[in-house]
Amino acid sequence: MAHDGSAALYCWARLATSPEGQYGRVPLPGLDPEATYRVRVRSELGRPSFHEVTEPAWLPAALDDHLSLPGSVLTLAGLPLPNLNPEQALLLELTRVVH
Repeated sequence: MAHDGSAALYCWARLATSPEGQYGRVPLPGLDPEATYRVRVRSELGRPSFHEVTEPAWLPAALDDHLSLPGSVLTLAGLPLPNLNPEQALLLELTRVVH
């Protein structure tokens, strides 16, 4: 997390096998609720392997670098994060949008 809240990097990881289920919405702490953030999935090293039939609706836009969301949604409601296969990780880069 940048000291001024302008950028953040979050890692969603699954280290081992666990019971199947949905994780629900996961809040991303530390962001400015008054700001808008560009959400981008960093996939330079490849996409993680998912343990689900359908990925969350927001994920394709974040992979294409076309997703912006209010900080209030990200910090309070959170994002529905995907179920990952064991030993997989999803790296999210958030950058404040300057209007």
